[in-house]
Amino acid sequence: MRDRLNSIDAIRGICLVSIFTAHLGLHDLPSLTIAGIGFIDSADIFVLLSGISVFFAYGSLATERKSDQLVAVLWHRALKLYLVYVALLVATISVSAGFATAFGSQALHAELLRGEVLEVGGFDGLTLRTVWSLVTFEHRIGYSAILRLYTGLMLLAPPLVWLAARRWWLPLLPATCVWLVAGHLGLIVSCRLSGEPLTLPILPWLVVFVLGLSLGAAIRQGVRLPASRLAVGLALLYLTGVLLLSVVLVRFVPEVAAWTDRRHDLFWLGASKLYQSPLRIAQLVALAYLVLALPQAPLLRLIRTARPDSLFCRLGRRSLPVFAAGIVCALFGNEVLHLLRPEGGTATGLRLVAEAALLGLGLLAMLAAAEGVRPRRLATPWPAEHPIPSAGS
Repeated sequence: MRDRLNSIDAIRGICLVSIFTAHLGLHDLPSLTIAGIGFIDSADIFVLLSGISVFFAYGSLATERKSDQLVAVLWHRALKLYLVYVALLVATISVSAGFATAFGSQALHAELLRGEVLEVGGFDGLTLRTVWSLVTFEHRIGYSAILRLYTGLMLLAPPLVWLAARRWWLPLLPATCVWLVAGHLGLIVSCRLSGEPLTLPILPWLVVFVLGLSLGAAIRQGVRLPASRLAVGLALLYLTGVLLLSVVLVRFVPEVAAWTDRRHDLFWLGASKLYQSPLRIAQLVALAYLVLALPQAPLLRLIRTARPDSLFCRLGRRSLPVFAAGIVCALFGNEVLHLLRPEGGTATGLRLVAEAALLGLGLLAMLAAAEGVRPRRLATPWPAEHPIPSAGS
C-alpha cells in the first residue's frame, strides 16, 4: 500500500468544508462552497478523489492477484460506511424529533417526520415498512446520501479495481455504458416513502468514481499526460464558458435562465446532477486535466506542496469522521437557523450572529473529529516535477 498524497487530502478537506457550509444553508453569511459557479459541486470532486484513493490504497492487491484480500478490504470498507450511514440516520431523526417535540410545527423537519419517517394516518409511529426503507437506502432523509453512494461503490469496486490493474482504461468501458444507458433511459431508483428520485444514484455516478479509479491506475502505471497548448486552451475555454453561463448569462439572457430552471431534468442537453449529464462530466474532466497539466499554477502549487499538518490536509486525511461531524452540526444548525427565520429587526441580527457561531462551531467540531484518530500512514507531497508521477515515484 503506497503513501497517500497531501494534495488529495488538501482537496478533500476543501470539499468537506464546502459540503458542510452547503448543508448548513447560510443566508446572511456567504457560503464557503464551490456550488453555483459551474455545473459540478464538491460531491463530484469528492467521488472522483475517492476513485483515485481506492486504487492508490488497494490497487496493489489486484496487481499481486490477491483477489480475496481485495474483496475483503473493500467490502469491509462498505460495511463501515453503512454503519456510519445508519448512525447518521439515527442522529438525523433524533435531532429532528427533538426540535419537533420542543417547538412543534415551527421546527424545520417537523413535516418531514410526519410525512416520511412516520406513516401518515392513525398510527403515529415507525412502521416496519418505514424502518425497512430507512435501512435499505430507499429514502431521502438527511444529508448523508453520499455515504449510500459510497457503500454501493465499494461493493462494486473489486472487479473495477482488477480491470484497472490490468489496463488503466478498462473499467471505463463498462462504467461508460452503464452511465449512458442509465442517463438516457432515466434508470433512477425512487424513494419508497415519498416517490421522489433518490439523490446521487449509483448507476449514473459510477462513471465519476471510475474516472478517478482509472486516473489513479494511470498514475501508478506511469502513463504520461498528453499535454499540449491546444488541450489546455480548450479546457480553459470550456471552464470559462461554463462560468460565464452559470454566473453571468443566466442573469441577463432569458433563454439561458429558462434552460437553467430545467437543466436538472435533462441528460443529453442538460446539466443534471441526478443523471450526471455529459456537460457535468466534461467540466469535471477539464478541471482534472488542468490540475495535472498546470502543476505550477499559483493555486495548484499551493495544493500540490501542502504540508501534512495544514488545516485542509488534516480534515481530508480523516474524511469519514470529519464528514459525520459536519453532518450532525449542519442538522442542529439548520434547526436553529430555521427558528430565527423571521426577517428584519432583531431577528436578522440574531440570525447573523447565530450563523457565524454555528459555522465556527461546526468547523471546530470537524477539526476535532480529524484529530480524534491519528493517521495510520504519513502523507507525502505530490512530485512537482511530473504532471502525472511515474509508477516508481
